[in-house]
Amino acid sequence: GRFSDEERQRALKCLARVGLEGMAYQRANTLSGGQQQRVAIARVLMQDADVILADEPIASLDPRSAREVMEILERIHAEDGRTVVITLHQVDIARRYCHRAIALKDGRLYFDGKTSELTDARLKTLYENAGLDELRAGSQPDLPSPLREPSYTQAQTAVSAQVVHS
Repeated sequence: GRFSDEERQRALKCLARVGLEGMAYQRANTLSGGQQQRVAIARVLMQDADVILADEPIASLDPRSAREVMEILERIHAEDGRTVVITLHQVDIARRYCHRAIALKDGRLYFDGKTSELTDARLKTLYENAGLDELRAGSQPDLPSPLREPSYTQAQTAVSAQVVHS
């Protein structure tokens, strides 16, 4: 009795947009990681936010689930006109799904432009300690994110790529 019929109907529509309408009455802790991430996106849709912030939304997902989550976020941007800001370290995913990239190095702005302009040469400089072949393969360099560090002074070697749909 906590939610109105209208709210329940909206929630079902949001679950349908992320492909989970058949699991509406299933406990979230019984869902796979990819399904739980899609439930989180449905919750964001319920909030009707103009801007969606997704911090590493595919970090612990298998490739198929990661693709599904990225396609959902891309579709939300295209259909709803919402800005979607995604923090990623998988450069290949950023290049495939996102229009714009913002890269930080040592806690400072390194690159801000079209994802297509994030060239191999720029990536090599950005990830000086990682092999370019690893970046192309989508592996994540073992670097902390300056956004997660307790202070920026501890982020001397930190690199984080932010990808923006707008």
